[in-house]
Amino acid sequence: REVIDLMKVNPKAAATMLGSQISPDSSAALDYILGNLHFQNGDLGEAGAAYQRALKKFPDFQRAHKNAGLLILQVGDYRGALEHLTRAVALGDRDGRTYGLIGYCYLNLESYLAAEQAYRNAVLYQPESRDWKLGLARSLQAMNKHEEAVSHFGALMEADPADATAWKGQANAYLGLEQPRAAAVDLEAVRMLGEADASTLTLLGDIYMNEGMPELARSAYLEVIEKDAEGTGFDTAYRAAELLVRTRAYGDGRAILDSIDARYGKSLTLDQELEVLTLRAKLARAEGKD
Repeated sequence: REVIDLMKVNPKAAATMLGSQISPDSSAALDYILGNLHFQNGDLGEAGAAYQRALKKFPDFQRAHKNAGLLILQVGDYRGALEHLTRAVALGDRDGRTYGLIGYCYLNLESYLAAEQAYRNAVLYQPESRDWKLGLARSLQAMNKHEEAVSHFGALMEADPADATAWKGQANAYLGLEQPRAAAVDLEAVRMLGEADASTLTLLGDIYMNEGMPELARSAYLEVIEKDAEGTGFDTAYRAAELLVRTRAYGDGRAILDSIDARYGKSLTLDQELEVLTLRAKLARAEGKD
């Protein structure tokens, strides 16, 4: 009771007080509380040691297993976290968060079937959680269950139309179903939300090229160059220009080359300059301007 009162005003002092009075014969619950205090204070090493002492005294301590798993997950040790989180479930933990974090661990370990099952349980216990629904959709997508993934990403989009991650996820699922135009619709939505990065815009441009729409592809490729704040995207821009010229979209290819000159002209290496000049020569030859 003294520690609980002190926790409210000074967690570090409470940890010091409790730590000084715990002995090997003390209750495992005290080590667990000390671990929570250290965890709260950001002293992760000391928190982990306290949880392990609690588990040594009482190996079936469900809450200690759960918190030890949460702690280990903080440092990216997915297998170590799973050992404790799954043990907590075996001991009766039915918290949606526990299942969700188990799903997250399995997803990162590429054990997609286990991730799917864990995320389904998480959604069952915490149906309002976006993270668990997103994890379930990603697990399904990783197993090429694209139709189910489209449906789950769609539900996320309906709940929050500004969720760019869901739009991107559904776009990738549509590509898995060989429906590139539906994917392009989703990626255009990401673009309108202002959340389209270079990889998204490049993918959108490539879809338009494969669908025989070079003018729309040019728009996406030009935006990639415009958004290249660090000036490191020459290779991507040059590839786009080369692709347009190769497919005889000469005007669009010239527009990309002009943008390359404007954005990267002063920073190009000699080899890059030669690549641009050679492509301009190919473009001129194709237009009969020997």
